[in-house]
Amino acid sequence: MKYLLSLLLLIIAPCHASESRFGAFYFYQNDAVLTSKHVDLPDMARFSRNVQSAIWKILKPVRIKSSIGYLVIAVREDGDTAVWLDMEPAIHPYYAAAITQAIGKLRPFAVSDGAVVFGLQMSIDTPKFTLKSAPNPIEWRDAIKKWGDDDIDRLMWAVWPKPDE
Repeated sequence: MKYLLSLLLLIIAPCHASESRFGAFYFYQNDAVLTSKHVDLPDMARFSRNVQSAIWKILKPVRIKSSIGYLVIAVREDGDTAVWLDMEPAIHPYYAAAITQAIGKLRPFAVSDGAVVFGLQMSIDTPKFTLKSAPNPIEWRDAIKKWGDDDIDRLMWAVWPKPDE
């Protein structure tokens, strides 16, 4: 009887799904630059919450390996967004693409000139966050070697050129 009850509980108990958690922000530009680009911080906060919600919806029904790192997002003046995942271990490409596509469908906050770039600590299936002080997406590394990382606008131009350029 105990065996049957245990088996029944296993069948009806909800299966474990991936939990996404978000921590601290990393801003590539200071307050003065954000102000000069006319970024509305409440709009940016709403966008961030929508991003977190979209990721939660993607990962909630699936089980993937634990991972920690950063989600890096750039929003350009034309309303286009770019996403880079700096996670260890890397997220399966299918889910990375789903996250990128979902964020691309969200309405971003307005930027008047250039791009605004920020990182958000993210963990999947672990309460721990990365100890890295700043994101460093693998897709940026060649551009950083060539251009340096002191000018985020130039770096964005190198890794994410506008379609008409």
